[in-house]
Amino acid sequence: EDVIPENVRLAQIMGWCLELLHTSLVLTQDLIDQARERRGKPCWYLQNPRQAPDGAARLIECAVYKLLKKYFRKKEYYVDALELFHTVGEKAMLGKVLDMETRGDPTLSQFDMTTYNTISKYRNAYHSFKLPVSLALYMAGIRISELHRRARTIQLE
Repeated sequence: EDVIPENVRLAQIMGWCLELLHTSLVLTQDLIDQARERRGKPCWYLQNPRQAPDGAARLIECAVYKLLKKYFRKKEYYVDALELFHTVGEKAMLGKVLDMETRGDPTLSQFDMTTYNTISKYRNAYHSFKLPVSLALYMAGIRISELHRRARTIQLE
């Protein structure tokens, strides 16, 4: 309904916040994995070894919260957006920890489909599917918890 230039601009800024969070998670995962390449190119932290690689990922994540505060603090969905970003970041890291724990088991005794699905959901589904849709619902003024629950069920399947 309210497709006015200001709301479109805010949606774009929120999209950038989502991309920045995703980038900080990817950078952190590369560090944890000690990855040498990403998409066929040398990992970013190998290109300038004097930089503090964990600091770069953290600074990008901090930028998310600065942007949210600057552009959305007076919006009714500001707290919901903050909580979503925090929850998604936490779940991604929990998924990474679970991934690392199961990777270290050469017998694969801890690894089953439930574990695989949990890792996939936490590492990928929350920031790829849940976050953008939930943010869009909040920005559109949709705060009905049942609609959010239904959307989450579909997004995480």
